Amino acid sequence: MTQANSSRGAHLTLRFRDARPGWELIAVVNAAIPITRLTANVLAQDRKRLPPLDEFVLRLVDAGVATTEELAGCLGLPDAIVVDAVAAQFSSDNVSYRRAAGPGRTLELTARGKAASREPVAVTPVEVDLPLAFDRLIWRVRPYDDNQTISRNDAQRDDILVLPERRTDVVDTADVSSAEINAILRDQGVTDREVLAVKTVRQRPARRLMPANLLVYADATREDVRLAVVVDDELGNDHETALLELGGAERYLSEIAQNRFTI
Repeated sequence: MTQANSSRGAHLTLRFRDARPGWELIAVVNAAIPITRLTANVLAQDRKRLPPLDEFVLRLVDAGVATTEELAGCLGLPDAIVVDAVAAQFSSDNVSYRRAAGPGRTLELTARGKAASREPVAVTPVEVDLPLAFDRLIWRVRPYDDNQTISRNDAQRDDILVLPERRTDVVDTADVSSAEINAILRDQGVTDREVLAVKTVRQRPARRLMPANLLVYADATREDVRLAVVVDDELGNDHETALLELGGAERYLSEIAQNRFTI
């Protein structure tokens, strides 16, 4: 056992020894989760704050400034610049024209424009490719860092237990939801993009493994054993449930008993 593995095992033992009341943490096993790296082509909408000029135009029109000449006067800008800004807001369906009592037309905000004047953001539809990691044990996309993944050769060299796959199928579009991608984007601090639909997914070459730790708990008699999985220092229930459905602790007891892993 390397010093780094020993140190991590001690850290996890201290942190999670009481995570399962009534059970004793008896082993911390170096493990890895099979993942598939995906590229998802998605339809999304990006929200960006309006440029200051566009924001001022909307607010002035909302306040009753009704012509480009009046807007230019309030803003202290040349008419041509204001005309272009108004045209952009017309194209975005934020302003419209109405007939005035006298000659010419006046400006007014649309319902969309009124909302934009209160929250000055532009919503733009986009089609983009997003890199994703798909956890094959729980059969869901997860926010795993590609730089942390390892190869199966790495796992074999370092005597790491590779956890099973829930299914052996190719990951399809139906397996990846926009809600899951949006949750990952929020976790990553991305607040200006919302995925509306997943059009296609394609697998990137070479399946990888996400390092994890398998926690082994036993009851007072040491006759009953249950497992838990820690990924990125977080203990969740999804992997535990998946392992239980795929055979539970019995599947790994012989390897743990042989002292092949960190105990």
